[in-house]
Amino acid sequence: RRNEGIINRLLSSSGLASTTLRELSAQDGLQYLRERQRAGAKDGTIRREWTVLMAILNCAVAYDLLDKNRLKVVNPPQGQRRTRIATVEEIRLLHDQGDPDIWNIVTMALMTPLRQGMILKFDSSWLAKQDDGWWAILPPARSATKGHPPKVPLNGMVTHVVLGKIGRIFTRWTYAESFRHSFTRACQRLGIVDLHFHDLRH
Repeated sequence: RRNEGIINRLLSSSGLASTTLRELSAQDGLQYLRERQRAGAKDGTIRREWTVLMAILNCAVAYDLLDKNRLKVVNPPQGQRRTRIATVEEIRLLHDQGDPDIWNIVTMALMTPLRQGMILKFDSSWLAKQDDGWWAILPPARSATKGHPPKVPLNGMVTHVVLGKIGRIFTRWTYAESFRHSFTRACQRLGIVDLHFHDLRH
C-alpha cells in the first residue's frame, strides 16, 4: 500500500512524469528531491520514496531495460535519526488516563522488539507455549529492510494482552494510518508533545 502510494506520487511529479525511465537524468532526480522538500515532506519520507525509485531503476538495469541507473549519483537528504525517548511520566499518563486499547499496543511496543505494523497484525495463531514460557512465532518478514526475528519471547505484561483472544488481537484498526491518528490524538489529549509511536522502541 505504501509503495503503491509512492509510485503514484513519483508519477505525478512534474520532473519525473514528463519523461521515460530511459530519459531520466541526475538533474531530474535532484529536481524531484527539491520539489518534495519545498512541499514540506520529511527527510525520512523522501528517503523512502527515493528507495522505491532506486529499486525500480535497478530492476530495469538488471533486466537490461536500461543501460545504467543515472540517478545513483544523487543522494537523498539524510536528516537526523530521532532519539526521542518516552519519559516515565508520559508512559504513566498513557496507562492511567489513556485509551485501554492504545495502552495494550503501547505495552507491546515497550516490551517487544516488534514494529507497529507487526503489532497491529499480531494474531493469536502466532502464540506458542514452550518450556520457558510463551513465545510469538512470527511469519516471515515481507522485506529485508524491516526484518524481524523468527520468534520473540513474551513476558507477563504482553501475555496478559494477547492470551485468551482469537484471531487478530487489535481488530479496532485495519490500517497503520488509522492507528497513527488514534495515537496522535491520544497524546494530544494527554498533553504529550512530539512522541511518535516508533519512539517507544527506543
